[in-house]
Amino acid sequence: MTFMRLYYSIILTFTFFIPSICLAQEEARLVGQNNAEGKPEGVWYFISDKGDSLIAGIYKNGQKEGVWNQYTDNGRLYAKSTYKSGMKNGAERKIYASGKIFSEAVYTNDKLSGLYNLYYENGNIKQSGSYNSGLKNGEWTNFSESGRKSQTITYVNGEVEGAVITYNAWGNIKTKTQYKGSLQDGEFLEYDDMGNVITKGQFIKGKETGTWKYSYPYSLAKYKEETFVNGLIEGIQITYFENGRKESEFNYQRDTVQGRALIFYPNGNLYKNIQFKDGLEHGDYAEYYENKLMSARGKYEEGLKTGTWEFFHENGQNSEVGEYKDDEKSGLWKTFYENGSLRSEGHFVFGEKGGQWFYYHENKQLAYLGTYKNNKEEGLWGYFYPNGKLQQELTFSNGRLQSVTDPISPKGKILNKGSFKEGTGSLITYDEDGKKTMEEYYENGLKQGKSKLFFPNGKVKAEGEFVNGKKEGLWLYFHKNGRVSSNGKYREDKPSGKWRYYDKYGTLIDEKNFEDNDSI
Repeated sequence: MTFMRLYYSIILTFTFFIPSICLAQEEARLVGQNNAEGKPEGVWYFISDKGDSLIAGIYKNGQKEGVWNQYTDNGRLYAKSTYKSGMKNGAERKIYASGKIFSEAVYTNDKLSGLYNLYYENGNIKQSGSYNSGLKNGEWTNFSESGRKSQTITYVNGEVEGAVITYNAWGNIKTKTQYKGSLQDGEFLEYDDMGNVITKGQFIKGKETGTWKYSYPYSLAKYKEETFVNGLIEGIQITYFENGRKESEFNYQRDTVQGRALIFYPNGNLYKNIQFKDGLEHGDYAEYYENKLMSARGKYEEGLKTGTWEFFHENGQNSEVGEYKDDEKSGLWKTFYENGSLRSEGHFVFGEKGGQWFYYHENKQLAYLGTYKNNKEEGLWGYFYPNGKLQQELTFSNGRLQSVTDPISPKGKILNKGSFKEGTGSLITYDEDGKKTMEEYYENGLKQGKSKLFFPNGKVKAEGEFVNGKKEGLWLYFHKNGRVSSNGKYREDKPSGKWRYYDKYGTLIDEKNFEDNDSI
């Protein structure tokens, strides 16, 4: 065997076990002696460019013999294997960086044979089972890091056969399913923590088949019923609230939603009426409040909002009206107060506000107006009191506030605007009675740092911080009596994580979780 052939032989043999060897192999070298026949003999080393041994062992007449050690490129022992006549025979042990055992195995003629154990770094066993001629056989058990049994699997010649069982934190059966030839085949059962069956169905050759039934844990109230044909949902799928009322009704054809779908409130009233085509919303859409009054209506085309959409307040009055094109707001949009009076109007271009927008007080007087460009304020904006008198003028550039005039009270008195100048400094705003409503700080035209909102009586209404014009981190909101009404964190101007809500006496009345800026 030539030097190059020997070099590649070792690389192929050990790269699988020590990924770090691959990082150093360009500069690594072999050190050892050949016998008179040109075959490796005696102790051989695979040396890193730093001079560290990566592999060390004995050759006898060109074949590995006895104990071979494998090391990481920093010299730490990683694995210890036993060879006979060039093949792994006997025990093999792999080791964590901490020195704790990673795995223990036995080989016979290069094939795993006998007991195999895999460990967590805390010393607890992770997996245990047996091999026969390189194939898993018999019962294999997986464990949690705390040491509890989490799963049992039975193998026959490397194939999963018979029951596969998972266990909950208390050691009780969580799921049980049958396998044939490594495919789920037979009954599937899922249990709650009390041992009650909450899911029941059948597999044939790895695919769900027939009717599957689901129940709520503990109460065992029906949750869902669906039918599978060759692994695909087929027909009507109905889900139920725990109170027994229908929650939703979808029609499936070959695992794809088709036709009309209905979603309900827990009291039985309709929440959404949706048309589907090939799994996408297509056709009329209607959404309702729990009091049966409509909250939204419009049309979808292949999953995208299109045409005129209307949104409503809970009293039945329009809240918003406009056009969608390819799921983006387009053209003229109007919003309304609950009394039906116009609140704002302006145009959207590809889903972004553009051109001049008008905003109104509830008494129909102009509240403020200005221009948007690419959804950002641009140029001069004017703010007005409900009596029509000018309150203040602001100038923007690409959404950044550049300058403000001194605010004027309804009686014509000049008010303190703060230290704001050329996009930076504190800024104070006032209500229609000339009372301070907000105090914020700006840097380069964007809100930055601490912000406070005030009630007319001067008490703090809300406080938190802005980062580059967006709410960020913890915000607190207060009742007029000074007690916290809600608190939670913002992430890029949207609620994130857990929010808590309190009554005016400080009693927790509700909690909501927000993930990825969406309420769940």
